[in-house]
Amino acid sequence: MFGIKSTSAKRLDVAIKLATAEIARIATANANDPRVVEARTLLGNAEEAHAAGRVEQGWQCLKAAQRPLWHFADLSALEAEARALLATAKDAGVGMTPWRAKAIVDSLEPQFAAGVNRQEAVMRPLVIGARRLLDDYLDNNYIRLSALRRRLGWLSFASAVALALWAIFPPLDMRAPTPPATALGKQLVKTPELFWASVMLAGAIGSLISTFTSAVSAIGARSKIPEEINAVTITLSRLLLAALSATALVLFVVSGLHTVVQASYELVLSLALIAGFSDRLLMAALEKTK
Repeated sequence: MFGIKSTSAKRLDVAIKLATAEIARIATANANDPRVVEARTLLGNAEEAHAAGRVEQGWQCLKAAQRPLWHFADLSALEAEARALLATAKDAGVGMTPWRAKAIVDSLEPQFAAGVNRQEAVMRPLVIGARRLLDDYLDNNYIRLSALRRRLGWLSFASAVALALWAIFPPLDMRAPTPPATALGKQLVKTPELFWASVMLAGAIGSLISTFTSAVSAIGARSKIPEEINAVTITLSRLLLAALSATALVLFVVSGLHTVVQASYELVLSLALIAGFSDRLLMAALEKTK
């Protein structure tokens, strides 16, 4: 969005370059091998998806392109990959589905038992099979991430339209708060459009304060799905949610449904600022998406 790449897109860019170099190295002696041709085709698909901004599809194609390359790996490389796959399957923080994790462990762990003479012919299909299980799990995550990105985009668009219409055509039958006592309040009471725009701006400011604090606290945290979404997408969604919350809260206060002592314009803007912290609800929901 706006030409700013997400963390996932930047990582994909580097991964594609590394895979390109690896395929070129293998192709020097195996240019016509069907597995090399397959890898090149899938890598091309990954590059096209990446260029079109479909990051999740790019990762899926890249992972598929890398699997055939294990047919050309030596025993030491296969052993290293097998150990990495075992560690991943046993790491509860990865969140892999239990049956996939168990299948990887059951297939690879016996190869590292004492006295086992590991051979390329045995290790290669085991590593490729385990790699496919892990890639299938990651593919499911990419699909969920893509769907989440689309939902945030549509919700942000709908929220922006609703807020713009509300600010341009504010309800005319709203009961105004207590007459203003300050210059700010007197200016706001003259122009309903300015009043509602100020409410939304106050909510957005509250969200910005919340965004700064959460950004600082997130330093050093483990990578989660929210970090894979473009930062602009997340920030825009948070700001719009805060503006919606501020508008809803002020609408409730000034509607007369609830009596607030001295419900002045100044108090209303203060409440709108506080409502801006509701953007944390979005982050809390995203953090649950593992």
